[in-house]
Amino acid sequence: MSSGQVSEQPRSARSFLAAVFWLLASVSVLGATLAPWAHQSLLTSGGWGNIVGGVIEQPEVQDAVATVGVERLSQALDVKDKVAQALPGPAFVADALTGAVERRITDAVAGFIGSEGFRDAFVTANEKAHDVAMRIIRDDDNEAITAQGGLVTLNLLPLIEVGLQRLQDAGIIDASRQLPDLSGGLSADAAAALSKVLGRDIPTDIGTIVLVESDRAGTIGPAIRWFDLITGLSLLLWALFTALAVWLSGRRARMIAWLSAGAIVALIAARFLAQALLEAAMRKHPELEAKVVISAIIEVAVDSLMGFTLALMFIALVVGAVAIYLDWHESRTTSEA
Repeated sequence: MSSGQVSEQPRSARSFLAAVFWLLASVSVLGATLAPWAHQSLLTSGGWGNIVGGVIEQPEVQDAVATVGVERLSQALDVKDKVAQALPGPAFVADALTGAVERRITDAVAGFIGSEGFRDAFVTANEKAHDVAMRIIRDDDNEAITAQGGLVTLNLLPLIEVGLQRLQDAGIIDASRQLPDLSGGLSADAAAALSKVLGRDIPTDIGTIVLVESDRAGTIGPAIRWFDLITGLSLLLWALFTALAVWLSGRRARMIAWLSAGAIVALIAARFLAQALLEAAMRKHPELEAKVVISAIIEVAVDSLMGFTLALMFIALVVGAVAIYLDWHESRTTSEA
């Protein structure tokens, strides 16, 4: 075997390994992007607060959650029966008047939802609920998960509190009764006080929309714990694979250009993968209004990822352009020599 053939074999092996590490580096960009983003945006109370704050600003979501809240209150308080008792006559008259009362209160609640005061209360309530949910999930406390009625929920208690006040203004609830403060959440004491004031048991889920159901704890819980583990590891692996690909490559400037191209493709794929994962995790068969909320949460979350990845794509594009120029300059210099 000639010396040329001997030297060609190691070169081919290095090129093959460089290509393998290029592929690994490109794929690891997904983990290095999705894991930190998911950890910061979805798995921390502050990140979750930013998402639900963006969601509640959308008019269609305001209408949807107002409708959910008022309908639940109406059913829990049996508003139709109260109207029928106060207004003897055909049932259709009570139905029509009940519908008119519900629409008036829904419009008033939807208008209040658009206020800055409500947004702050809504975000704070959901940050607290999210913090509790994440602690339960990470502790793998399945009994607590089942007790709260959902793995991840949207807290509507600030809206329920306003709805109760509007029902009191409309005369459905006795004006002399003092409504309890629900700002601290629907605790056992608050629920008991509310039931006493209203003279009936109040469903424990009246102030929540289930986003991720409890029966998914077996898959969501371990996935979140894995995200916690790989958030730091993903960046380390990307750096390692990138360094090995550049080191093994015979033309390093060109390899950097290829790495930039692979990163851009991976960042584009991250958006679609994030949307698919969120859609798979969210509740499969929600009520119509909850479906509007879930769609809005997915949209806002994916938009936040896009803002994060666009900056990275711009950096990768600039690095790739510089690497292409350096590779072209090196090839030209070599050919002239």
